[in-house]
Amino acid sequence: MSDSRATVEAAVAGRWLLVVLVTVAVGGIRFAVAAEAAAAPSKQDSELVLEGSSIEELTLASPQAGTLEFKPPPARLRLAPGEYWIHKVVVKGGFAAQPSPARDADRMILVAGESRRIQGGAPLVPRVAADRRGSLLRLGYRLEDAQGRQYSASSRDCAPQFSVYCGDRQVGTGTFEYG
Repeated sequence: MSDSRATVEAAVAGRWLLVVLVTVAVGGIRFAVAAEAAAAPSKQDSELVLEGSSIEELTLASPQAGTLEFKPPPARLRLAPGEYWIHKVVVKGGFAAQPSPARDADRMILVAGESRRIQGGAPLVPRVAADRRGSLLRLGYRLEDAQGRQYSASSRDCAPQFSVYCGDRQVGTGTFEYG
């Protein structure tokens, strides 16, 4: 059995809460337990401010603190100073981004007493790229946030659909294939 602990302070309605998260893995299944108590912000901590909406889950990774999961994340997180990177962002509708730790835009150094802003989640922008090779038209689809993180559906039960128009007249429809 492994035991992972993280302490996070969150600003809720102008009051600081100390949230202790305990994740226990038993037989490959992870259980999370949270306890909270009133706490004053410490000048030794850093503040991480989330900008964006519709975020249902945020996972940060750190060499010092391990993996920290927030479901749903508060708008402001108080974290110990150190190096962190965005491991996963899940928005409403089940779309998830899992950026690479090597991506500079998702890595951050938090300094004691300072605040850092990160953007994520909605609004998401759909991007379609068309590539023509002879009579074959290849369409590529990406869903991105303001920082360029690519989101994908967590479920592939329903493939994305598209329609092709010439002026106001629909000339074709279809679905994208995954992969």
